[in-house]
Amino acid sequence: MSERPPSPEPSEPAGPPAAEGGNPAAPEGERGVLRPDVSGVSEGTPGAPGAEEPDAWTSAAPEAAFDGPRGRLFRILLANLLLNVVTLGVYRFWAKTRLRRFLWRHTKLLGEPLEYTGTGGELFIGFLIVMAVLAPLIGAASLAQLFVEHIAVNFIVPVVLFLLTPVALYRMWRYRFARTLWRGVQFGLDGSSLRYAGLWLGYGAAAILTLGLANPWRRVATTRYLLDRARIGATALKLDVRAGRLFVPWLVVLGLLAAVLAAFAAANAPTLHEMAAIFGDLPDLPPAWTGQRFGEAVAGIHTWPLLLLLLPVIAFVRYRAVELRYFLDNLRAGDTGLRSELGTGFFVAVHLAGWAAALLIVLGVPILFVFAVAASGMEEEVVAATIIGLSIAWVILYLLLGIAYTLFVEVTVLAHICRTLAVENPDALDDVTQSSAALPRRGEGLADALDVGGF
Repeated sequence: MSERPPSPEPSEPAGPPAAEGGNPAAPEGERGVLRPDVSGVSEGTPGAPGAEEPDAWTSAAPEAAFDGPRGRLFRILLANLLLNVVTLGVYRFWAKTRLRRFLWRHTKLLGEPLEYTGTGGELFIGFLIVMAVLAPLIGAASLAQLFVEHIAVNFIVPVVLFLLTPVALYRMWRYRFARTLWRGVQFGLDGSSLRYAGLWLGYGAAAILTLGLANPWRRVATTRYLLDRARIGATALKLDVRAGRLFVPWLVVLGLLAAVLAAFAAANAPTLHEMAAIFGDLPDLPPAWTGQRFGEAVAGIHTWPLLLLLLPVIAFVRYRAVELRYFLDNLRAGDTGLRSELGTGFFVAVHLAGWAAALLIVLGVPILFVFAVAASGMEEEVVAATIIGLSIAWVILYLLLGIAYTLFVEVTVLAHICRTLAVENPDALDDVTQSSAALPRRGEGLADALDVGGF
């Protein structure tokens, strides 16, 4: 393919569709030449001057990189938050577009950035079309609850929305692929959303029936179906993975979870026996007496074994890192492949730090508020005013939590994934040609309506 002349990075779009034009371009970078790293370098701050290369490999120029300035990203996220609040959430379609353009533009492969060409208007129109279909369904189900006294009626809407979730996810990915370019070549996603939904629901049921043992097969089946039908231009992607390779790491997660539940049951055996006896005596005891006995039993539960839940959580995050690295190592585009040296320890540490901070804000701060008010000995009016003020502060912290999580967890992980990625036979990508397949005309309305799929 011919090289494109370099052009300066465009400024960020400021708002709704009027600001959504143009495809950014960047100078073509020199392909990295991989060589073993024997110096044991440490990881630097993504995008910062002097940032060091990955632990196992280093390159003259990174083959993949994320170089988005955090300061600019913070301004985008803060503006999106404020405009969403002012517009009561209507701006979120343009907010997603603005964020995606920034992330795509600063994610580079072989020195060339990705480009996102979707618009907020497409997302908004897609959402309106889906809601025009779902709103009558939800209204009819709510009306049926008034005239049909059967418990099954209450589950109609949740069941229908659950069954639509995999369809929404596949259509969401089809739209995002179709609005992504690299070197001016469009990505795409073929296949059937209904077929994907069948795999998603079928393997999900198998995972439930096997108490989670079949989860690696669920993950492999759904991810392989999606990526095997994805393409860059006319070049198809191929994911050659087997669930058996992921079973042992996943078994560690289930084993640790079972051990924690067993420890909880052992520590609370007398209490659990008492609660079982209470349920057995329900027909013969007055409700007040039953409630008192049940409350006393609950008060005697030892919760310290739940602290051990940190172990299966760590194992789960490590499993997701192992799974991601395995998928990247076995993903190909024609004759071009990837090699990932993603660090599982780094992946786990960043996620746990983010979750700990979120938990501290969501639970720790309110608990601290309660103790502070209780210990203050203030008058009732002062206490009420203090609670209102602290509640407002907590809401602000909660809203800012999403911004902080994106800045320090999601972006940090994205930069690490890019830094530790190598491209095998990159010259084959020069032969990628544009596809003539039709592109979806509307956005991911069903995913927006069901609130799935993230940004």
